[in-house]
Amino acid sequence: MKKIAIIGVGKLGTSIFRLLNKNPNHTVTIVDHNPVMLSVGRVHSLDNVDKLKGEYDTTIISVKPSDAIDMSRKLYLNNKFKTFKIMSAMAGVNVKTLKYMFPKNDITRLMPNLSIINGNGLTCIYHPRGHTIGASNLFIGGGRVIHMDREQDIDIATCIGSSGPAYFLKMMETMASEGREMGLSPCTSMMLAKEALRCAHSLSESNTSINDIASPNGITEKGLEILEKHKFTEIIKDVLKTSLDRTNNIFSL
Repeated sequence: MKKIAIIGVGKLGTSIFRLLNKNPNHTVTIVDHNPVMLSVGRVHSLDNVDKLKGEYDTTIISVKPSDAIDMSRKLYLNNKFKTFKIMSAMAGVNVKTLKYMFPKNDITRLMPNLSIINGNGLTCIYHPRGHTIGASNLFIGGGRVIHMDREQDIDIATCIGSSGPAYFLKMMETMASEGREMGLSPCTSMMLAKEALRCAHSLSESNTSINDIASPNGITEKGLEILEKHKFTEIIKDVLKTSLDRTNNIFSL
């Protein structure tokens, strides 16, 4: 039986919890100021890291970066709690900083996206010495796992793989909204937008290119021309660069 502690069960922490709790060989303790909603099955819930006791194989940190210092100090002072592996799902908190917070622990950085909860997600993993097997074994049930060779790559991956789904959903919702404005029912409009997104995913899996979809002088090509007229490509580049800048500056000691 593997003992796992998850500190911070917001949106991402909850997805991590629900993935790991599916495994009958995991005993999960969650720590959050409002942990009651997740107190089910084999889960032990606490409202403060001061209350953590015993030895854990792995502790996953998923608090807001702004709460990291206070949380790490409390863990350091808690002599009733021991853990070997620290896995951080905090965006923008690098290994050097994590080693400062947890000098005696083995450090892994990981960045899952929310779809791990249904097995269709992605988890990016970085370990300074390449020891990513432990984290991979924990998260492989959530979908694809990518091992990063350079630490800066996990920050880039966060902007694309973790934040990216929100940008696709924004486009889907905008298409559905405009469909309603054009006269479709809300249900039909949203269904069409969702199916368009589903189709795009399916086509990407078969390596279908935009040119395979857009016929010369057809309606799709005309739509793509409007996207470029409004600098769609530049907007996407700016979104990712801004997200990366935010990631690199979200935390400092």
